[in-house]
Amino acid sequence: MIEIATFINEYIGLFIVVMPVVISGMAALAVWYFTNQALVKKNQSDRVSQFAKTYKELITSERIKLFNLSRESMAEYLAKAFFVAKKAGSNEGGKDHLYSEFLKAGYLITLLLNQPKHEKLLAEMDKLNHNLGDLILLDKVDDSHFKETIGVITAFSQSCQTLLKDEWRFIEIEANPS
Repeated sequence: MIEIATFINEYIGLFIVVMPVVISGMAALAVWYFTNQALVKKNQSDRVSQFAKTYKELITSERIKLFNLSRESMAEYLAKAFFVAKKAGSNEGGKDHLYSEFLKAGYLITLLLNQPKHEKLLAEMDKLNHNLGDLILLDKVDDSHFKETIGVITAFSQSCQTLLKDEWRFIEIEANPS
């Protein structure tokens, strides 16, 4: 029995010394855990916010690339339309190749545009394609045919300008919604 009492006395003394260290260690661990949880939540919130910002910048930059490609394609299409109209009445070779390049540029525009949204512009483009197709088949082009074709080219050019202005406004609003 004395051995048990001695054993308990020794461990109670050790318990009295060790217990405050254990309690303070547990308190420090609890403080660290709750602080870490708060930081994790803040970091998650920051990451979500950063992802949204990065995603918005990515979408806007891709829209700008698409806008620039559309603008370049429209310019190329209009330039080729004008050259096809100029060459239509001549006996020079290469009209068919030039006309096919013109159509290729037109198809690129068609693929870039949203069909239902840009139906009017695509109808004008189709009219221009047919007008130039008819013109290229003529052996001799008189002024009335040429002026009519230039009028169609000009109307299409103005529609392209309106479309590009509207698209650019949309990109600006999307990039800076405030």
